[in-house]
Amino acid sequence: MLKKRILAGIVSILMLCCICAFPAAADTAQTVTVVYTNDIHGYYKQILSSSGTASTVGFELLAQYAQQADLLLDAGDTLHGQSFATVSGGASIAALMQSLQYDAMAPGNHDWSYGNAALKTLGQTYDLPMLAANVVTQDGSLLLQDAIIKQVGTLKIGVFGVSDPALYRSTAPQNMEGITFTDDIAAANHTAAALRDAGCDVVLCLTHHTDPGAFAAQLSGVDALVTGHEHQIYDFTVSGADGRPIYIAQSGYYFANIGRLTLQVENGQVTVFGEVISASQAQAEYAPDAQTAALIADLEAQQQPILSQPIGQNSETLPYSWEEIRTAERPLGRFVTGAYLYQTGADVAAENAGGIRAALPGGQVCYQDLIGISPYGNYIVVKQLTGEQLLKVLETSIEIGIQCDTIYTLQKQAVENGEDPYAYSWPDNSGSYLQFGGLSVVYDPSAPAGQRVLSVSVGGDPLDPEKNYSFATNNYVASSDNYPEIANAPTLYEYGTCEQALKLFVQTGPQVMDPIIQTPCLTAQTTPPTQPDTTGQTQTTTAAETVPSTVTPDTDGGQTPHTPDTGSLPVTASAAIPLTLCAGAALLACRRRRLANDRRTNTCNRR
Repeated sequence: MLKKRILAGIVSILMLCCICAFPAAADTAQTVTVVYTNDIHGYYKQILSSSGTASTVGFELLAQYAQQADLLLDAGDTLHGQSFATVSGGASIAALMQSLQYDAMAPGNHDWSYGNAALKTLGQTYDLPMLAANVVTQDGSLLLQDAIIKQVGTLKIGVFGVSDPALYRSTAPQNMEGITFTDDIAAANHTAAALRDAGCDVVLCLTHHTDPGAFAAQLSGVDALVTGHEHQIYDFTVSGADGRPIYIAQSGYYFANIGRLTLQVENGQVTVFGEVISASQAQAEYAPDAQTAALIADLEAQQQPILSQPIGQNSETLPYSWEEIRTAERPLGRFVTGAYLYQTGADVAAENAGGIRAALPGGQVCYQDLIGISPYGNYIVVKQLTGEQLLKVLETSIEIGIQCDTIYTLQKQAVENGEDPYAYSWPDNSGSYLQFGGLSVVYDPSAPAGQRVLSVSVGGDPLDPEKNYSFATNNYVASSDNYPEIANAPTLYEYGTCEQALKLFVQTGPQVMDPIIQTPCLTAQTTPPTQPDTTGQTQTTTAAETVPSTVTPDTDGGQTPHTPDTGSLPVTASAAIPLTLCAGAALLACRRRRLANDRRTNTCNRR
């Protein structure tokens, strides 16, 4: 894979130049301006931090740049992601793209999440040319368009799209029924040649690709690639198969930036200048376009009936507490992982505590309740883990939970003693504690870290260290540094957003949900040290398996398990309510500050 220069930090503007030929006098050159987006994942409007600085560009600022451009293009993963996009099946984003008069887009792997027929219909309904020269139906015909030609002054600009065959399995299998991704290089070269034969002075390629550099090096007749998928900011140049320099650019993700290319064309020679415009720069240069802002407000209003629409029934409230979800398994966690198992059919599922953000009400459940639980637009990834890797994941998660429970216990004790509870800080990776589904685990919290799991069964059978298991989780956990076993595991499939899975699960009703929600996956079993009896022999006693342990620090810095007496309730999300109230305004205010900061930075699921 060719090396790509990734620009770190806050990028206000990236300006580099790719000279595809040496032009003559600049006064005879013609200029073409291209504005592009990629990987916006359903983000749609300007988001401001507490200081008033924009963290996203949004369509209302993009509109100002689009008015100055000759072409407006998109490189995919645009119509799916945030709930604004998914509740309408991508139609809300397509409507905004139509209002800005996008010339074309190349679908990304997540754009296929609505199904290939629905994706095609979106393009037709909203007059949005979707380009994929290598996506064919069963009879060999193209599912979508292969290319467009746009006249800019006296110049003909050809734009075509291709999809990386490596991404064919990066969505649920049913989304790809009846279509095939053919060889991208062959399709690209064939289409570029056809555009040149049609008299195009410039040929641009839109592609959602895992390795655009290696791909471009095998192309002929192409001047520039606008790419998506990698979530990076870069530009670099490769030499095409015909010796032509090909400029390649990508502008990051989540609408934090937009890209702009300036092409100078003279006597058949092309010079390409590229820049990336950050949200803060766009905010400084333009005010939001009023007409686009009004359309956004109208689309949001149209979605309110959808958000308040009843989805199904739930037997009883599943409480949420920021602290409790990080310290032990909760019924709310089993609801989420049960949804993942239901949609994917995986062997095991997991959700990080930081990805769960609200309670599930008892009785009638609405769509907005599910978005409250899973608000980030994360999507489900199914990985393949061996039994040995799964065991390591369990050990890591249990260790994180014990560390969190230690801090939480100290904080509650501090409140009872009238002390400052925030003298004790939560681990930075507290949100990486996992809620599981599909397995049954017995563990000893008093054992050394990495040696706590006593037994594991998956689907009723003992865990086999050598066997491969399918493991469903969200895309954040799938790449988490806390779990290299998951991050480095091969991906089997990718599905739609997490809240969509929750919706499908709720629609099954309590008869399906309740047995999953009510059945614990993790059981703490504490085995005290062996002690001599009165005859001088040794004996071992085992604590009841159904009583969770709370870990408190002992005097030498170790961890001593403490089992509540039989007259007390285990600490659960519902039992934690009076504890939180006891903590007074300090705990609540701190939690609100934490949540507010998380929402501004969109990193809650990481914490």
